[in-house]
Amino acid sequence: MKVLRVTCLILSIAVFGVSFTGCTKRPVQEIADAKAAMKAAKDNCVEYFLPKDYEEIGDLLSEAEKRDQEAQKSMFTGYKKARVAALQSRQKAKASMVKAADIIRRSKNDTERA
Repeated sequence: MKVLRVTCLILSIAVFGVSFTGCTKRPVQEIADAKAAMKAAKDNCVEYFLPKDYEEIGDLLSEAEKRDQEAQKSMFTGYKKARVAALQSRQKAKASMVKAADIIRRSKNDTERA
């Protein structure tokens, strides 16, 4: 009887632990996408035309990588914050590329008019 109680207690703790962590997967793809977006942003002159945006993209990517590492070490921390930071980094990179392209286009138009 005592063995049954101990077994039930251990199973309850295990089930609670699994449900508490949420069984989330590492945001490997999201971080890879954010890195690719940052490289694309650099290739599209975001670093030159929008240095603050480019810095923010890098900060968000660094945060995603840091939170991913922290989540790997902690049994009770999910990967949600890392995934959110990676998605924000990618989104910011895409928006900044549009802004940089607009700046370049306007610059070319101004040059052609002169």
